[in-house]
Amino acid sequence: MSQEITNRKCALLIGCPVGSLHGVETDLGTMQGILEEHGFTCKKDCPATRDSIFLAWNDIITQTNQGDAVVIYYSGHGGMVENRNGENNVTTRQRLQYLVPMDFGETKENDWRGITDVELSQLLRKTTDKTKNVTLILDCCHAARMARLPGTVKTIDPNEYSEVSRHIEKMWSEGKFDTEFHLERNPDAVTIVASAQTESAYEQPFGNVRMSVLTEALHKAMQRKDSQGAAPAQVSWRSIMLRVRERMKVTCPPQYPEIEGDDLRFAFSLTKADLHEAIPVSLDGDDVILDGGELHGLQEGDTYGLAPFDQESLNPGNEIAKVVVTTVGSLKSSARFEGNSRPTQQQREHGMKAFLKMHLGRLPVALQGCQTSKTLRGSVNGSRFLSIADPDERHPFATVQQEAGRLRLISHEGSVSLLLCDWQLQGEELDDNCVTECVDKLESLAHSRHLLALAGESQSREISQQIDVELGRVRNGRCEPWSEKTPAIEEGGKLYLKIRNTGSPSVYIWVFDICAGSVTLLSSASPSGRELRQNDTYVFGKVDFTGKLVGAATSWPKRTPKEQESIPEDIIIIVADGRIDLHGLETCSRTARGGDELRELINIMSLERTRTLSTETQEYQRFGVRRFSFKLIPEPVPEPERNYLDQSIEGEGVEGHLIAAADLPTPESVEEWKNLPAHPPGVPEAKGFISSIIRTIQGVPPCVWVINQHIEEITVVVSRYRPTRLLTDAGVNASAAGGGLNFGTTTYQAPATRKTLTPQVRDREGSMAVFPVWTKRDDFAVISIFTGPDKVLYIENDRILVGSTAYFRNKPDLVIEAYKKEL
Repeated sequence: MSQEITNRKCALLIGCPVGSLHGVETDLGTMQGILEEHGFTCKKDCPATRDSIFLAWNDIITQTNQGDAVVIYYSGHGGMVENRNGENNVTTRQRLQYLVPMDFGETKENDWRGITDVELSQLLRKTTDKTKNVTLILDCCHAARMARLPGTVKTIDPNEYSEVSRHIEKMWSEGKFDTEFHLERNPDAVTIVASAQTESAYEQPFGNVRMSVLTEALHKAMQRKDSQGAAPAQVSWRSIMLRVRERMKVTCPPQYPEIEGDDLRFAFSLTKADLHEAIPVSLDGDDVILDGGELHGLQEGDTYGLAPFDQESLNPGNEIAKVVVTTVGSLKSSARFEGNSRPTQQQREHGMKAFLKMHLGRLPVALQGCQTSKTLRGSVNGSRFLSIADPDERHPFATVQQEAGRLRLISHEGSVSLLLCDWQLQGEELDDNCVTECVDKLESLAHSRHLLALAGESQSREISQQIDVELGRVRNGRCEPWSEKTPAIEEGGKLYLKIRNTGSPSVYIWVFDICAGSVTLLSSASPSGRELRQNDTYVFGKVDFTGKLVGAATSWPKRTPKEQESIPEDIIIIVADGRIDLHGLETCSRTARGGDELRELINIMSLERTRTLSTETQEYQRFGVRRFSFKLIPEPVPEPERNYLDQSIEGEGVEGHLIAAADLPTPESVEEWKNLPAHPPGVPEAKGFISSIIRTIQGVPPCVWVINQHIEEITVVVSRYRPTRLLTDAGVNASAAGGGLNFGTTTYQAPATRKTLTPQVRDREGSMAVFPVWTKRDDFAVISIFTGPDKVLYIENDRILVGSTAYFRNKPDLVIEAYKKEL
């Protein structure tokens, strides 16, 4: 906090009262009053020319130091021109946007006097290179159409696309663009714009004063000093924008302001609000309308607490009343009051938020070895989304295991299990930070499951099928569409998405990524929805300013161990016929806190709120969800040096040598086998656990057991490494990473052993074998299984934990029993 007090706060207020705009100076004076109450020193540039804007902004950049707070505010006209040549491909910019300085009318050949969005992006990038605490407010519009309403539209007649395009090309040729561009938007800045890209912004009279609608709403929404002159309370941008939209639905319903960037930041600060699951609420008598529905995960029976609209959290001191959800619609829900408490008339007029207290469909979490941790058990049981699974629960949503100085979080979805997180503990007891991080991850995973389930339920809806989607990777600036049912991409590989609206009405789309339980909004430049008119195409992975296709680089999720063959990743596309701010569907890591505080802090979902108070009269809004899955393959983890393995296998088995599968030694022929127990410990089959369940136990023998419960023989290969090459007929080595292995042409890198196992029904002893395990990198071995006398590949490169017993039952997933010492 002391650092923020000593850092400078400076603001540049730019005004361009071009043409019929008469409220610009009032806008600047109003914004100056807001900012000065927040400790800013303001510099005005009005009326501002193109050159004066660049000069003043560059002065701000020069004087800024790391940690300073900077605000850039613009009130004036905006413009947008579109490419009318019919080109619509991944390298063509369809729309060019710009600001209109006072000397815009002095434009002449080779001297265009506007400021393009490309130039604006460059200035913003240079500013955030100096400090991350940057807020940009653009009270103008980039609309290409003129609206016919009493207010004055803050746009001008569009100029020719070619003229603006030539100006940008001229800037490029002169080397004026000397920093890189972000793929979607600048992630370090919070940007507030008066209207969506293709819509209008207005100024109009407010009593005897004429000013911009957005600035007037900000003036009403921003916290001010109290009567004693105390500094304004910290409020997140998300809360402020909820209030702004509420105000503008009264003053100018057609205008919808946008916020880009991390809206959980407190205003003019890098500190974030630690919030979760709150929504606006409307009241008509005892009828309660919540602005959240099926899309946001509401269920009948969910319990919410009402608190004043300007509150950032729910606690016993500010809870007004309790309501329970009775009916869930697509985007809105009805609720009834529970108990005798009701809001006063003053509280109703001031406005309220509904904060989630308890979600009805809590997901079961199995706790293994965590019985002694009261903090973990209390945090899971106290979560609004989680519950502790019963001991006989066969299908837990997730498992948390504590053993041998580690805490591991494993997710389960159908027959697939995934190690999400692995924490090294400092002692036997779990510290609060570890518990908080684990529970946060579980709640994040619960949110992601909601979106995945919603995709399955709404994939076939008509609006979902109104878009064509192409997904693939980018190589050398070119699209390579995926054709596989479940494609794969290596860590660091670059993805692109091409989405086209094939229907006649416009739709709005949002693109989310789900990986390791985290949900990220990829289309971050349009958090309220990217509008696609008929035949419009949106390409995620293209730098809009340059038209260059670069793709979005994939990355491995934090804390997810890389000692896994691959992990699932999903792209979720939401399609709707109207704007909704879906910032709240993202998940984010939260700061450390205690268990009780964890349940009280909340996250406001920025949803559009209408003034309709009755579910019977509200407009119905359609939405659909599409899901596209792929596998993310980690970069190889460097193997630590070992000197105890080199002589483990005789002859060609020396580590590092390649051996044909048919020439691999049997387990019994290697030295390590002599000290291994022939039979696995007699423990019952683990419930609900399959091939990718992972455990680490001290004192486990360095081996795995395989038992063939199939009706025909199988050939098992257990190795330290995946098979890396194929011996083709021409004698050329080809990569095996893509699958399609054949026993006769497969090679393995030593050490590895193989053995053919008879069916258990014919020969109990011959159906079972113990295989040495040589690796200590998280104690895994790689197993491949070929079936029948012809040795047809059935399971390729599965991973099995040391000490485990694997049962093969002619199914894609082995049934795994983790090692347990016999007493």
